[in-house]
Amino acid sequence: MKKAILFASICVALATVLVACGGLSQAEQRYNDGVDAHNAGRIEEAVALYTEAIELDPNLVNAYVNRSAAYGALGRLDEALDDATKAIEWEPKDDSLTQAYGNRANALTGLGRFEEAEADFAKACELGLAEVCGPASTACPTPVPGDPATIGEWMGCEFARCPGAELSDIAGGYGPLC
Repeated sequence: MKKAILFASICVALATVLVACGGLSQAEQRYNDGVDAHNAGRIEEAVALYTEAIELDPNLVNAYVNRSAAYGALGRLDEALDDATKAIEWEPKDDSLTQAYGNRANALTGLGRFEEAEADFAKACELGLAEVCGPASTACPTPVPGDPATIGEWMGCEFARCPGAELSDIAGGYGPLC
């Protein structure tokens, strides 16, 4: 019995030390669980976990970035736009800012706000978003009509490949701009 109490006391002390010494906070754990759910294709669950992370730590910018992507995957474009915009307002110094611009561009594309999307794709490219800033020899993915995510990815890729291209060059088709 004494061993069990000692073991439990050590576990509690160890957990306390881990949190105090830089272990994961509850918000970070929920965020990581959200990433796992998102990667496994459980998007609704990921949204719920990212939301829990945000409720626990409203300054966890990556939770907003990833929830924005999850909302976009669910077609909840207004919410995707809101979260991406919140993340951009924080101006994080890591690649989450780049992802936030890419997410916002995809949401804007899906909402038919192409000129704003073009500006965000350009900013994401400037910041180094690899998915939309490949060399001119890179073939852009073929979009699925009606799917804002694939249309947004195609637009970003084409605008990155063709620096002088403008939105009017699309002319209703999904072919190469240059």
